[in-house]
Amino acid sequence: MFELYVSPASIMEKIFFFTCSYSPAQRVSGGGRLKGEGEDIEVVETILENAANMVATGEIVDAVVLIQYMSARTRAPRSV
Repeated sequence: MFELYVSPASIMEKIFFFTCSYSPAQRVSGGGRLKGEGEDIEVVETILENAANMVATGEIVDAVVLIQYMSARTRAPRSV
C-alpha cells in the first residue's frame, strides 16, 4: 500500500505496509515469532473499526500508521 522510513535522517530502515486476504486454512502457526531472536509477537485479529478505537485509547501503539491510513480510506468517498 505504501512505504515509510522509520526515522528519516537517522537510519535508512524502511517499512513496507501491505494488506492481504487469507483463510484460516492457510495459517501454519499461532504467530510469527523467532524465539532465538527474542521476538514477542502477539497476533490479534479484529475488525478495522475496533483497531481504530484501540489506537485511540492507546491499546495499540504499533501499526498505528497503517490503521489510520486504512480508516481514512474506508471513510473517504470513492470516485466513480
